[in-house]
Amino acid sequence: MELNIKRKEQETTTNEQRDYYKLCPNCGNFSHIKENHIHCSVCGTKLIEECPKCKTKIENPTAQFCVKCGEIMSTLNK
Repeated sequence: MELNIKRKEQETTTNEQRDYYKLCPNCGNFSHIKENHIHCSVCGTKLIEECPKCKTKIENPTAQFCVKCGEIMSTLNK
């Protein structure tokens, strides 16, 4: 039982330390989620902070596809 509690504590700590980003689906520019930007500073498009299909948060600032479901994150790939 004690081992399970320690494992859960480690998972929680790991999740809290992750960096998340907002991505521009139009031009691929990105912003750290802590910056609270709403629109892209390059083209003005509204930034996304999660996959539009499965809602997985963006951890890779240069992501072009969702790591969980494979959804296209940027129109650069269309």
